[in-house]
Amino acid sequence: MNTAAALNQENLYPTSGISEIVSGLAGLGRGAHVWNGILYVVCGRKLYRINRVQNPDGTESFTPTVIGDIGGDVDVLMVSIKSQLCVLVPDITATASGNAYIYDGSTLTDVTAEANYLSPAISVVAIDSYFVFAQYNTRFIFHSNLNDGTTFNAVDAWEIQQFPNCNALVVYQNNLYAMGESATVPFYNADELEFAFRPSPNSVIDSGIAGQYAVTPYRGSFVYLGSGQNAERAVWLFSGGQPEKLSDNAVDFVIQNQTASDISSARLVRHSQNGAEFVALFVGDWCFVYDLVSAKWHERRSSIPSGVDFIDAPWRAKHIVQAYNRVIVTDSSLGSLGLLDDTIHAEYGNGMRSYFITQPFMNQGQRIRVPALEIYCDVGNADGENLQLEWSDDGGFNYSNTMSRRLGGTGEYGRRVVFDRLGAVPNTRMLKVSYDGAKAMSINALMATTL
Repeated sequence: MNTAAALNQENLYPTSGISEIVSGLAGLGRGAHVWNGILYVVCGRKLYRINRVQNPDGTESFTPTVIGDIGGDVDVLMVSIKSQLCVLVPDITATASGNAYIYDGSTLTDVTAEANYLSPAISVVAIDSYFVFAQYNTRFIFHSNLNDGTTFNAVDAWEIQQFPNCNALVVYQNNLYAMGESATVPFYNADELEFAFRPSPNSVIDSGIAGQYAVTPYRGSFVYLGSGQNAERAVWLFSGGQPEKLSDNAVDFVIQNQTASDISSARLVRHSQNGAEFVALFVGDWCFVYDLVSAKWHERRSSIPSGVDFIDAPWRAKHIVQAYNRVIVTDSSLGSLGLLDDTIHAEYGNGMRSYFITQPFMNQGQRIRVPALEIYCDVGNADGENLQLEWSDDGGFNYSNTMSRRLGGTGEYGRRVVFDRLGAVPNTRMLKVSYDGAKAMSINALMATTL
């Protein structure tokens, strides 16, 4: 998705595969959170504790235990203080029950009908041993009692004046941020008797958020999907001061052509792996992933089995969490948990297909001849794996028949991958290089011999 000079020092690394570690859960993934070192997930209408067991043979296994029932079908928000875990179901119809749950390690309590709880809430954060909630379609935010998410006082609420509705709450550098559609109000803990937090003076930020799922933390900052007043939405990084734009023109184009419903339900999920840090944006039928180290975007999609065929869908990893020194994901199509695994090129046993497309071959408007095209990549990893080449002369609408080259048998590390006799190349030609082998494979360079 990113443009760069034809000659550059960048490599293309493979997207991690997914191996299944837990199956047979009550439904699709709705949320995941690590509390006191233990992984908790909501799948279907059940809250699970996931325990890791080290087996005598050195392998590991993961065992789910049902904690209790969680109402609704929408994705949940999960936050915790030391003594309690909160599960919020941002369902605007959950006014009498099923909106918020507190788990203390032994008992799961529905607090929706508790006195002074302002249902339905659509966002929640944990800060300074309080659970702070935002009430749907109002200016009100409110918090629980200190160290107790099951009790609330009538005076522990605040009406925000800077915008009509609070879409989401965020914690940044131990300060509370209330985010509307086009503005954000920072709060600090003033330790007041009536609502502990107060707005920071003269600090309103002219940028807001699209919805309660459209934010994710990143080190000492956070990334969100939003905009200012009378501005189109984009992906932003906030690290103090004014937000920094992350999305490029291609991602912005997709965002700005989504429906209002797709925008309000968009999700941002952050994870790190092998020294790289990523933020995944799920919006409509798209998943774009931003590499915070290389500052590059790429698209991720999954092939979901459906009978004897496959459905093309956005990346199936729905929620991503670091637990037990592993990167664990819930799934958008299975009642399963998976492990991100950069040694395989498959998702739950289904092969993946990775590809990249070059810019057009430009030679000041003139045709060129390409006797050979060599791709420098990982070879000799497995028998029977191939690299494919196609090209398009009409901007990517139609592609040629596929040419294929072997990547060598196991141990054949000196194998060269050369596509030859490519003939005359018009200045509109784009090359598509793809790989669907079982082993992960990196591409280090593409070199064309021209005449």
